[in-house]
Amino acid sequence: MSRDLLLIRHGVVAGLRNPGLRLLGLVSFLGVGAAAWGHGALAGTFSIQLTNWLGRGFGVAAALWFAYSAIRDQDERTGAMLRSKPVDGARWVTLNWATGMCVWLFLMLLPCLGAAIGQFPAAGFTSVASHAVAFGRAAMTLLTVGTLSFMLSRMMRSPLGGVLTVFAWFCTMAGARFVPTTFQPDFSQNRLVFLGLGLFVFALCALGVERWRRGEMRQPAAPIAAVLGSLLLTGVGLANANGRQPNMTTGVSNIWDRITLQHARQGERAPGFWLPDGRGGLVRTAPHAGKILLIFIFAADDMEAAQTLPVLDQIAREYADRGVQPIGVCLAQDHGDGWTLARMGGYHFPIGMDLATAKTSIPPESAIATAYDIQVLPRLVITDRLHLIREQLSEATYSIEYLRQQVGRRLTEEPR
Repeated sequence: MSRDLLLIRHGVVAGLRNPGLRLLGLVSFLGVGAAAWGHGALAGTFSIQLTNWLGRGFGVAAALWFAYSAIRDQDERTGAMLRSKPVDGARWVTLNWATGMCVWLFLMLLPCLGAAIGQFPAAGFTSVASHAVAFGRAAMTLLTVGTLSFMLSRMMRSPLGGVLTVFAWFCTMAGARFVPTTFQPDFSQNRLVFLGLGLFVFALCALGVERWRRGEMRQPAAPIAAVLGSLLLTGVGLANANGRQPNMTTGVSNIWDRITLQHARQGERAPGFWLPDGRGGLVRTAPHAGKILLIFIFAADDMEAAQTLPVLDQIAREYADRGVQPIGVCLAQDHGDGWTLARMGGYHFPIGMDLATAKTSIPPESAIATAYDIQVLPRLVITDRLHLIREQLSEATYSIEYLRQQVGRRLTEEPR
């Protein structure tokens, strides 16, 4: 084991001597750090955008790099001399894969570190926690696509395996309206699916194909068990991901249908909802009886709308004892976006996640968007103490002075 770790360490050091990779790490560290500095205290929302940038940008670059790396040591001129020695094929594949993965995870760590440093003066340790989560989420995407690219290219003895991996990923992103979200490798709710798929391809390549080619397939029981076990894990993950995806069918068959059957009309009761809050609880309107509600409905990755969140947080602190309650409703296809914002954003008012979100662009498609008849995000709904809608506002951001005026008007009409 110590010898394997030493080989991986030397491989990582050698890989990072590549001037192109060094330049990528330096530019991403400085560029992301500067962008993070410009967004101040909005660490939660910026970390969501950073997750998407890193997961997709670094994921594509790593997939193509792994495709080349998979066949590099099979070349007579550039290949490792160690392959002619009695080294187990599965072990050698694992060492190559682990070395490349460590290189790319280190490169991905640099922009996350830059973002944490850039927002630390304004957001404090919330910045560190948010961007640590961003690194973890983006790393899972890189781990998935990198493994698929490396193992498929290894089995095909051609970079075509990596090209096919990237092409399939582009197809799922471009056809997001028509391809089930279960097939998106960068969505948090699909982690178990692609973890199982990655293990399946890994076991198939290292324990099966590689050993068979090198004449090492003397005891096939263990490789077969590993392949079948990982395939079973993929099936379990697929069932779990499908089970967590709301079924937006007609009729009152689930909670999301019940939400969509409501309609937001001026002077009538605001549509109720029961949304997960990322902490194991629910965000609802019913527990806030007798309070003035400020319901802010927004896209999780909208930096402009995110500027309103600290303002609502301040409203919550200033007017909590006078019966004013802000509630956030986050729309995102990736369930991890809402979880990150609710748990790592540093806000002290409830933020619920609409898991039925199909898209957030114009017009948004989700249970909440349907119930509140939203054509453009974000939307701010202000109710009275009976939860009757008094204002429906569609500005991108709101200043603290403006919201104080709105809240003051409501308190004047309904002091208690």
